[in-house]
Amino acid sequence: MGKKSDISLEPKFIDGRLDLNEVGNIRTIKDEFSPEEQAWEINTDDGDTYVKIGQRFTLRDSCENGDGTVPLRAGQIVHKNILERLAVQVSHEAAYRNPVSQAFALRSIIKIAQEVKKDGKMSYSD
Repeated sequence: MGKKSDISLEPKFIDGRLDLNEVGNIRTIKDEFSPEEQAWEINTDDGDTYVKIGQRFTLRDSCENGDGTVPLRAGQIVHKNILERLAVQVSHEAAYRNPVSQAFALRSIIKIAQEVKKDGKMSYSD
């Protein structure tokens, strides 16, 4: 058998939903769907049957504090990789029109680039 890995295969969730082991554009959420939320499509082609399974989403008004797009609790998640935060009193869509937000975002991008340059695995050669 193979060697036991140091990486835990047990899912880790924040707020009971986000699996931190998944890195990328596709994430699994821990949820149960009502019949109205489920989407099924069955196709047959040359004797083969294909089943597409998905989920229907319904946009609704916000039900908790936040900027109308992102709930306040999203900015309060505690995680070792979150180094800094900046709360500004602007709507979500117009956030980067605020000069303080622009400066914070630019500073953050510069700091990320500096950290990448320090990491031999991530840095590009000159």
